[in-house]
Order: sequence, then C-alpha cells, then structure tokens
Amino acid sequence: MKEDWDAFGLRATASHTTTVSDAFVPEHLAFNVFHSTFHDHPIYRYPFQTFAEASFTAVAIGIGRHFLAETKLLIDRYKETWDRSNPARSPFLQAQLEEATRRLQEQKLLFYNTIEDSWARHLAGEKLTEEAWSDIGAQCKKAAKTAYSSAQQLFPYLGLGATMQHTLINQTWRDLQTVCHHSILVDYPAVLLHE
Repeated sequence: MKEDWDAFGLRATASHTTTVSDAFVPEHLAFNVFHSTFHDHPIYRYPFQTFAEASFTAVAIGIGRHFLAETKLLIDRYKETWDRSNPARSPFLQAQLEEATRRLQEQKLLFYNTIEDSWARHLAGEKLTEEAWSDIGAQCKKAAKTAYSSAQQLFPYLGLGATMQHTLINQTWRDLQTVCHHSILVDYPAVLLHE
C-alpha cells in the first residue's frame, strides 16, 4: 500500500493507493464496474455512474447535516458571550442556520424521492433513457451542492475557533469540502465539457 491519501478532509477513509502485482484473479471474481453481471441481483444492473453519484451525494448530505448540527451547538454554546459583544450576531446566525437547514432538507427529500423512483422503475424492468439517468445525476449534484453551499454560507460567521483543525466543526467542514470536490459531484458547465 502506498500511503498517499493526504487530503485535508475525509482522512479517516485512509483512501490510499493499493497495488497488487503477480497475483492471479479468476475470471469469476473479476468484474467491470461499467458492465457488471457479477451477481444476478438488480443492484448490479443499476448504472454504476448513477450508483456512485447517489452514494457520494448521500455522504455529502449526511456530512452537511452534521455540519449544521455542529453549528447549532456552537451558537448555543457562545450565545451569551456573543450577545454581550455583538447582540445581532446570534439572531443573524440562527436565521442563516434555519435557512440553510430548510434548503438542505428540501434537497435531501428531492434526492431521496429521485433515487427511490429510479430504483422502483429499475426493479420494474423499465429501461430509463440516457436523459433520465442524466437528470438523476443532476439532482444528485444539486443536493450535494446545497450541502456544500450551506456550509459555505455559515462558516465565515462562526469565528476563529471554527478554523482550528482539532475542532469537530472544522473537521466536518473539511470532510464536506473533500467529498464535494470529487469529480463525480462537480457539475461542470456544458461549455467546458465540449471544449
């Protein structure tokens, strides 16, 4: 194993490079992620790209919700101190938190409805069009982007304490940045895709 996972977030995943050489893998244990029939189960016939988008999006939503929960704890912990130095700070942050929570909850529900609908259609044997799969991917990216932007909206107002790497809110923020930087969740403008 080459210990090369040096990202500033998701460090606990230890996503290091693993290389195997001079090892035989029998054909019945090998598979192609884009054309897998490894087992006779519907999950293995669900498109890998969409499966990956949904998986990464679920992680982004979960980390985003954790970040919002940590923000709430921070507001509660420092409310009295902040009220003495800047009485407008806590109400402002609380309003921002409520708005971010509402937006993320809305996108979370849209994401789950989209994935559940696609799964039900897949189980029913319906052949979805490329456009349908693309729309599902777009919803995944939108939900992840909402988790990301919600944290970005709040982070600048949380104070220097939130920038300390040992704090849970900082770790959560870094984890969210990292998962949302994965190319599978980045929504590149169409103009860049055709250049």
